[in-house]
Amino acid sequence: MKLITLIKSPLCRRDMAGAVICLFFLVCVGFVLPCGVNAQEEGAEAQEKLGHLFLQKGDYDGAAAAFEAALKINPQLKGAQTGKGLVLINKGDLNTAESVLKEALLLNPSPSLAHYALGLVYEGRGDYPNAILQFKEGIKKTRGGSK
Repeated sequence: MKLITLIKSPLCRRDMAGAVICLFFLVCVGFVLPCGVNAQEEGAEAQEKLGHLFLQKGDYDGAAAAFEAALKINPQLKGAQTGKGLVLINKGDLNTAESVLKEALLLNPSPSLAHYALGLVYEGRGDYPNAILQFKEGIKKTRGGSK
């Protein structure tokens, strides 16, 4: 069973209980936490995925907690850092979001989502030239195959 098929299934409802059930199922079938040396790192990635599920549902507090848990395990996890920035944007904290997203870009200077989110920060401030610059950079990175 493919991971994306599982996430789109009715088992993984878009609420907190559904996200927990989905994560539990992923752990049980070995998608997220197979036994091995990298179990802690994979735990961070599982928290990151859970954060993105909460973010999609609009549960920003749940998403923030999941991203923080992921970053506590692995502070260099760029997807969790970007997710944290998206949560901050949605909560209206553009100054902190800018700082978090710039840090995400330092971890990996090519993720298109981080450029897009940073563009949203600048757009929210009315700084349209920098917003456009970040949106263009994100598009360029996407065309280059980096997400």
